[in-house]
Amino acid sequence: MTLKFISTAIENYAKDNKGVYPQGLSVLTESQPAYLDKDYINNSPLKGYNFSCSRLDAAGYSCYAAPVNCKLTGKMVYNVTTGGLVISEECQGKE
Repeated sequence: MTLKFISTAIENYAKDNKGVYPQGLSVLTESQPAYLDKDYINNSPLKGYNFSCSRLDAAGYSCYAAPVNCKLTGKMVYNVTTGGLVISEECQGKE
């Protein structure tokens, strides 16, 4: 799951930087070595999902993956927060 991949990269960055989270995904793609191979948020949609982070700062993050077309490209919305906790719920689009 791409969202878990993003979360793992963010968590690894924080682990390597004394608990300070990145302030943007570009930090994760531009570092050497890179934590992520590409900026999944700016390259959205991918595989039928839009990716975004409503919060990404030194203290933590909250990111999500939502289907481009609910029930067509996906049925679930996934959220991941600081610590890597993933929560999912059915999308609320029209069938």
